Amino acid sequence: MNPVFQAALASILRHVLTGLATYLVTRGIWTSEEATTYVAAAALGVIGLGWGLYQKFRTHDLILNALDATPGTTLDELKGK
Repeated sequence: MNPVFQAALASILRHVLTGLATYLVTRGIWTSEEATTYVAAAALGVIGLGWGLYQKFRTHDLILNALDATPGTTLDELKGK
């Protein structure tokens, strides 16, 4: 994945989570210490989920390419398609 895209996505995610945490702290639902902990945990969870989905879709594409390929095609050739 493009590193610039990864950085932009992470920045957007942090911004959204921080905004949500700020709202919950101002309403008295969370303390600021809880917000820090929950935002870090949520960010890791979302990143892990996103990475897992990305890997599943990439593997799915690789399988489809393998089904369309001629016999004897190497794995590197499949990944290049």
